[in-house]
Amino acid sequence: MRILFIFIFLFIALHCSAQGFYFGPKGGINIATQKWGFQDRAPLLALHGDLFIESLDDYGSGSFYGQIGYHTRGSSARIRNILTNIGFTQGFKFNNISLGLGIKKRLDVTRKPTIYYMAGLRAEYTISTNLSEFEAFNSNFFYPVDDFVKNFTYGITLGGGFEFEFNSLVQPFVEFAFMPDLGPQYDQFIDISTINPWTGLPQVSSAKMIRNTTIEITVGCKFLREVIYVD
Repeated sequence: MRILFIFIFLFIALHCSAQGFYFGPKGGINIATQKWGFQDRAPLLALHGDLFIESLDDYGSGSFYGQIGYHTRGSSARIRNILTNIGFTQGFKFNNISLGLGIKKRLDVTRKPTIYYMAGLRAEYTISTNLSEFEAFNSNFFYPVDDFVKNFTYGITLGGGFEFEFNSLVQPFVEFAFMPDLGPQYDQFIDISTINPWTGLPQVSSAKMIRNTTIEITVGCKFLREVIYVD
């Protein structure tokens, strides 16, 4: 996987340096979810931001992109204490540095805004979580703990969007992406006997392998860096 990312990144860099390229920032909202075995999880709303580079697509044949940024993965749960009847929402956050590489294809470059779709690969490294916030009442691994967090994970990106032409050098865009992970974010490979901190009753925390699935809504702006050859 790492060799593949290095090869694609070098290909994009060489392709962009020869013809010119687009670059810029983008960011927006994450709707992050996770599957925890049989447990129902609610979405977690968070933010993301990236810096990207993209090759030129003068003839509508498609372009290559590479990006790096900060993305929060995770999920949330609505908890109600049966003794006090007090309810609140808990969010479980995994803060990742994400490297993405892929292709983009525009459906009709003559129409404005231009519709495009994209597909790519992602590799992510977890730099921090908020799991330590639950240590005070996390009786024997009732909630996830950092011990079982996987630092590296990977997945795919599928999506599309709309590009608007402000002028020949600047193109704002709106993008929508579906980002399922193929590798686990969390791998508790054993069953653990535990105590539910809200009911005080014993139960078994089953072995669980947690994967992220995220929907991202993004806005950004492309700036043209064009290479002009002069005889």
